[in-house]
Amino acid sequence: LAPGIAGAKWDTVKPLGRYVADLNKCILFDDDEYKVLESEKNHHVLVPEWNGETADDTLTCLVESTLKHIPSSGDKDVRIAAATISMDLLDHSEQAKRKENGAAKRAAAPGAPESLTDFSPARSELASLSLTTP
Repeated sequence: LAPGIAGAKWDTVKPLGRYVADLNKCILFDDDEYKVLESEKNHHVLVPEWNGETADDTLTCLVESTLKHIPSSGDKDVRIAAATISMDLLDHSEQAKRKENGAAKRAAAPGAPESLTDFSPARSELASLSLTTP
């Protein structure tokens, strides 16, 4: 479902500002970007979809990163924390892919070197987020 195309708004978009008094103290964790209003995307952490693997430790990474980066209650703005948590999840995902690809390459060709880099357009988009007040 996409906003305005099918279903009710509450099925597709999660407008935080409508329900939260201080939006700068709110982070939306979701596995879909289309559910986030454009004006609130700096408050969104894109959580990778669980692939069903029991070895997938993305949730552990999410919890650890959230606890590490959420500012103390005295701080007023969590947007930087949201971007940092997103970067941590992206790093975690890239490491898991490299590990998986490396294992597949070693199985196919023992002794072959693993790729050392994995450019992600999402990384540059996260790095360029601007912090503007609504």
